Amino acid sequence: MWTSSKFLWGALPALLFAAGAQATAVRLEATGPTVVNGSTFNVRIAADIDSADEIIGFGFDLLASANLRLLGFTPGALFADDPLYLAPFSDADGIRGASAGNLLTGPPVSGLDVTLGLLLLQAIALGPATIDLTADDLSFNFTEGLIPLSASSGNFMPSTTPASLDVIGSSGGTAPEPGTLACACLALLALALARRRAADAGARLE
Repeated sequence: MWTSSKFLWGALPALLFAAGAQATAVRLEATGPTVVNGSTFNVRIAADIDSADEIIGFGFDLLASANLRLLGFTPGALFADDPLYLAPFSDADGIRGASAGNLLTGPPVSGLDVTLGLLLLQAIALGPATIDLTADDLSFNFTEGLIPLSASSGNFMPSTTPASLDVIGSSGGTAPEPGTLACACLALLALALARRRAADAGARLE
């Protein structure tokens, strides 16, 4: 027979989850599994931030396949670029944001499914592609990774889940090589000429 203490211990994981406890992690979410070559698309950067890790800002470096080009980044609704305390010390890719646009006065942010921002990317070649994030100077300028409210905690790079997709041709499949396309056009032209000649020959016999 269950005692009250056994019930409480058994229910503890569910109680912690209901209270909002979660591991801090970041994931990238593409708009779909495929994207047409030459088009632009967004990738959402979402985060589950534990209350013990509440942040006042973030900064990342992009890790993307060579067939993708970064066009820009827009911070989420809770964040904005900080031209005084963040932008001058960050990398040039611009994947950054401060709470309410100010690293000194912005309120700390935590919670589930927090939108850090949107990446704007362009597909420039066919094939599979991945989009991920990294941070290479956590201990230097202190503007990369997740920037916690407590300066004594130090910036940290959480685990990330990359986004994956396929860059396809406009027809929905792999685009033909230029040589293959030229051969196909010549074959169609030859077929059209052959039909024209056959029609002309038939007309002369009548």
